Amino acid sequence: MAMKFLMFGVMLVGLRSSFAYNSGAPEQTCDSMTPGHTPFQPQVTTSPFTLNAFKTGVPGEVTIELRSRDNQQFKGFMIKAFRPGLNGDVRHLGEFGGNFHDFANKVECPLEQVLTHWNSQPKTELKFTWNAKENGNIQFRATVVQAYDIFYMNILSPVINL
Repeated sequence: MAMKFLMFGVMLVGLRSSFAYNSGAPEQTCDSMTPGHTPFQPQVTTSPFTLNAFKTGVPGEVTIELRSRDNQQFKGFMIKAFRPGLNGDVRHLGEFGGNFHDFANKVECPLEQVLTHWNSQPKTELKFTWNAKENGNIQFRATVVQAYDIFYMNILSPVINL
């Protein structure tokens, strides 16, 4: 009987580790951008995912691409903008725009906006836009969830000057 309960527990842990939050990251993760995937910790190896940002030619508009380096899939993500070099400067610097509703939701945090997945369907690449409210240096930070127990944090885009 004890063996059946042990096997059931192992199955539940395995099932739990195969899903990201289906509805995206909750608001309480806005500051830390840490998934609540207890007891797991972020990976310390180089991320297989990249975050790129570049100007589109429209004043204040940025295209952001989150993609796999080698076609590995991910299930969840969080992305936000910040001013590099200015600790604590996380006020609303702009907002996500464009056609991202097929794969993402905006989370309105107290001081900023975070873009997160709304489903855990496997993805290898995402592209969307962000619109600045003011000029200056902007950088983007991402957390990417590959599986419940495998996630990468502090994936940074290049700094861009708007």
